[in-house]
Amino acid sequence: MLLLVSGLCKAVRLLLLLLLLLLLFESDFMLRVCARYHHSMLQWTMMVRSCIAGSDFTVRWSIQLR
Repeated sequence: MLLLVSGLCKAVRLLLLLLLLLLLFESDFMLRVCARYHHSMLQWTMMVRSCIAGSDFTVRWSIQLR
């Protein structure tokens, strides 16, 4: 019984240590992930805007040519 309690205490201690490490590194990791996601979304919206502007310019140019 004592061996079981000792093993359980070691497991809980290891779990708490892993949780602490996760909390320490998660903020930095999540900031990097959010920054990368925001950057890719910003690039995507800029690409869509440039495509819309390009098609708008093409329509205007073709109307002026007629």
